[in-house]
Amino acid sequence: MRQNLRRGCALLAATVWFAAGVNWCGMAAGEDAKAKDKPAAGAVKTDRDKDEEPAAKADKFAVPAGDDVAALTKFLQELMAFRPTSRDEFVQYRTKGPAAMKAAAERIVKLEKNHDSIAYKLASKSLLQTRLQPTALEGSAEENRKLVAELAQLAEESKGSLDSLQLAANYASLLEYKQPEVAKESYEKFAKVFAGNSDPKVAKYAETLAGSVRRMNLVGHPLELKGTTLDGKAFEVASLKGKVVLVDFWATWCGPCIAEQPNIKKNYEAYKDKGFEVVGVSIDQDRDALKKFVADEHVGWITLHEKDVGWEHPTLKYYGISGIPCMFLIDKDGNVISTKARGEELGKLLEGLLGPEGKTEKSDK
Repeated sequence: MRQNLRRGCALLAATVWFAAGVNWCGMAAGEDAKAKDKPAAGAVKTDRDKDEEPAAKADKFAVPAGDDVAALTKFLQELMAFRPTSRDEFVQYRTKGPAAMKAAAERIVKLEKNHDSIAYKLASKSLLQTRLQPTALEGSAEENRKLVAELAQLAEESKGSLDSLQLAANYASLLEYKQPEVAKESYEKFAKVFAGNSDPKVAKYAETLAGSVRRMNLVGHPLELKGTTLDGKAFEVASLKGKVVLVDFWATWCGPCIAEQPNIKKNYEAYKDKGFEVVGVSIDQDRDALKKFVADEHVGWITLHEKDVGWEHPTLKYYGISGIPCMFLIDKDGNVISTKARGEELGKLLEGLLGPEGKTEKSDK
C-alpha cells in the first residue's frame, strides 16, 4: 500500500518477474531444463508429434462478442485479477490489457440497466481508474476537482473500502506533480472520508493521508525529526539550527535513492565548509547492509536508523511520506524551504543560500 505510483511501476514489474522465477534476460527459471525435451532444430515432426501439440491458446485480451453482460463481467474480473508470470505476459498485459478492460467496461455500462448491480459498479470503477493518470497529469484544475469528488463519492458508497482508498491515495499522489494545490485539497478530503473506518488498515492509512497534508504545508515551517544515529546517539534536527540542512529519506535497496547519492556527495563536499549538513534517514530493515553501504561509499554525513522500523518510521507516517527518495531542504532559521531538493535543484538552492561553490565570505577584519 505504501508503494505508490512514484516507485510502483518498475518495482511491481521486478517483483512479479522475480516471484515468477524470471531473470532479467527474459528466460524463466527451468527453461533450460525444458529445452532438452524439445525436438532439435530442423527436425521433422511426425504425425504423433502433431497430435500431441497443444491447441492454440485463446487470446485472453480478446473482448467477448455479443451482449452477454455476465460474460463481459467475468472477462473484466479476470483481467483485473491477472498477474503476469513472465516478461512476455507482462508486456502483453501492459500493451493490451488497459484497452481490453476499457472496451469491456464501456459495453457493460451501456448494456446494464441496473446501476446498483455488481457488474455496473465494477465497470464504472474500471472506467474511473483509466481516467486517473491522464486527468492528473494533463487535465485542468476543474477537471481534477470533479474527479476528486467522484473518488470521494465512490469511497462513501463502498463504505471506505480498501480498493477505493488505493485509488484515492494513488490519484492524490499523481496530482502532486502538476497541481499541488489540488493534491492538497484531495488529501484533506480523502483523509476525512476514510477517518475512523471500521477496517483498521483503512483507518490507519487515513492518518497517512492527513500526514500528506502536513507535508504539503511544510514550506516555511520547521521539520519535526528525532531519531538515532547509526552509532547509537540520540539526534534532533533542531540541533543543527544555524546550518542549511538536507534531510534525505532513503534506503540502500531503493534504486533512485542510490542514483541520487553522487549528487548529494558532490554538493556536500562543495558546501560543507560553508554551513551545509546532510541528514540521511534510512528506512532499511537490514542494518548490516546499511552499515556496509555507509562504510563502502564513505558517507560522511549524519545517518539515522531505527532498528526494525522500516516504513513504520514515525516521521514518514507523520508527514505521509509513501515514496522515496524524499528530500527536504531546511534554511539556517530551521524552516523548510523545499520538499523537492533533488538533482540540479539542490545545487541551485544551495548556491542561493550559501553562495557559489568554492568561495567563502570575506572577513570584516
